Amino acid sequence: MSGIYNFLLITCGALILSLFMWSVPTLAQATHFLLSVFGLFISVIVVRQELGFISQTISKFCSSYNSTSCQAVINSRGARIFNYFKLSDLSLSYFGGVTLAWLLTVLFDNNDSILFLLSFLSLPITFYSIYYQYSKVKKWCLLCLGIVLVLWLQSVVAVLENINISLTEIKVDNLHILLISAFLFTSLWLLLKPLLKTYVDYKSLQLQFFKFKRNFDLFYTQYSKGLLIDTGIFHPSEITLGNENAPLQIILVTNPRCHFCKSAHTEVRKILQQNSKNIRLIIRFNLGSFDTTDSGYKVASRLIELYNKGDIPLFFEAIDEAYAEDSRLDEWLGKWGGAVDEIGIRVLNYHQSWCEDNLINFTPALFINGRQFPKEYDKSDLSYFIEDLIECEQNNSVLSEG
Repeated sequence: MSGIYNFLLITCGALILSLFMWSVPTLAQATHFLLSVFGLFISVIVVRQELGFISQTISKFCSSYNSTSCQAVINSRGARIFNYFKLSDLSLSYFGGVTLAWLLTVLFDNNDSILFLLSFLSLPITFYSIYYQYSKVKKWCLLCLGIVLVLWLQSVVAVLENINISLTEIKVDNLHILLISAFLFTSLWLLLKPLLKTYVDYKSLQLQFFKFKRNFDLFYTQYSKGLLIDTGIFHPSEITLGNENAPLQIILVTNPRCHFCKSAHTEVRKILQQNSKNIRLIIRFNLGSFDTTDSGYKVASRLIELYNKGDIPLFFEAIDEAYAEDSRLDEWLGKWGGAVDEIGIRVLNYHQSWCEDNLINFTPALFINGRQFPKEYDKSDLSYFIEDLIECEQNNSVLSEG
């Protein structure tokens, strides 16, 4: 999200800057415009901090000294106007409106006196900001002082240019451009701000949710209540991967025709790759019927046959293709062929009986050391708890041996 935001911001800024310079402005116009852009940039940073888009770099900058704190100033009562509109909103609208007005002014070759006049009219707010920070908050906001500096520099530019600013020079068209620019930018910001605030609140709520959901103690409490099944008897030819003496045994009950089994297979494969020494993975099939003409049955029996040939890398290639998101079983069978011996049928018969005995009538199903994975969690959540589960089982083994 932040990457896209930064890209759009930089691209938009580059386009505005190139469009403005294409009109060949005077030195005073260019300087005042660039200061407006810089003021807009600082205002955006202030608003981001205020909304909760916290940057560690900006936070360190704002708290460089004991006497500085941007958050204390930004969130103070004096930073609000009529308890709704904040000075940060005013700063963003001001610099955004002036930037847009400058762009329209130079493109249509209008009189720019009103824009220079605004520099002087904005000076009182700078003195108020300095006074409030010094006497009320007793903290300095470096970002706010940066905005103050920009406004002062814009006034200096107007003075050095020795522009004779008078109300008679300001035409209705010039005033219209400024008012329209300010109205458009302010309206856009007032529409956008609630959406950004909602997004920040959502991300904060999401973070709290994941902290709660990924709490291992809570997970283990639910896991301990799960259905415990008998996994002590294994068919000698069924698919068994990883370390046979691992502390953690995972049984994945799956079906090649099951759409949700694809993501479960991907998650379990990833976990096996990262923890192969501490995991024993058994893959069992629950096909629901023994229709030997069914494509799911053909794929399952062929996978069992490929596994028993002993070429594990080839088997992994085949099963990963079978459970790929875009896989089509008929095409898979066209590449890998069907089973040619009876080993797949014998293993699938065992799997079907085992599922019926343990009342497993759905896929994907996941069992860890014989206990069913909690229904309150997604299969993808297992990766967050796998290391704690391994450590927990290792500790239990040590205690039982002792």
